[in-house]
Amino acid sequence: MYDGYGVVFYPIHKNGTNLFKRLFDYVLGNRTNEETKNIEYVHHIIIVRNPYDRLISQWMHDTQIKNELFYSKLNQKKLFKEWVVSTYKNGYTGNDNHLLTQTDVIQYIPNEKYKIFKLGEFVIEDLFYFLDNIDFENLHNEYDKILEYLNNETEHHSSKFRMSNDFKDYYDTELLEICNSSFRIDFQNFGYEMITPKLI
Repeated sequence: MYDGYGVVFYPIHKNGTNLFKRLFDYVLGNRTNEETKNIEYVHHIIIVRNPYDRLISQWMHDTQIKNELFYSKLNQKKLFKEWVVSTYKNGYTGNDNHLLTQTDVIQYIPNEKYKIFKLGEFVIEDLFYFLDNIDFENLHNEYDKILEYLNNETEHHSSKFRMSNDFKDYYDTELLEICNSSFRIDFQNFGYEMITPKLI
């Protein structure tokens, strides 16, 4: 919550949470972690991610993949499949917010009050649609600096460990079926297109 602006940002694990928390802090100042009485929160911001792409990030987080040399393309596909099947094929029954659906993480109920941005598709200044004046040049510079910092953090895996930036390279028919079933509610709530398994 950013009381001075009436903003609530709903962080979803594996959707760039650390990046966007720091970015909002940079632009809006200190946040509070609980709702403050007598504050009207009028801006409710959610950043969502394609479930297919997010599932890869969930796997990388859960298995702590950090060795890009060991995890070759073929090995990554094999390990990813083994993990997805063992974690989701019979239905995930845990409560780790890194592994839950986006809908479950924030207990999302479709409502027009939410301003939803799709990771990878939005223009960075659009996040601050509620501000009349903002220094876009410094905003972009800060965004790039934070992104670079997080990508270089030893405890934070980055895209450099992925065998491919195209999520489709990780999937076969069985994995598509599992993802479609496990994250159906996210496809429905956030408007992502579900891929028919036979198309892979």
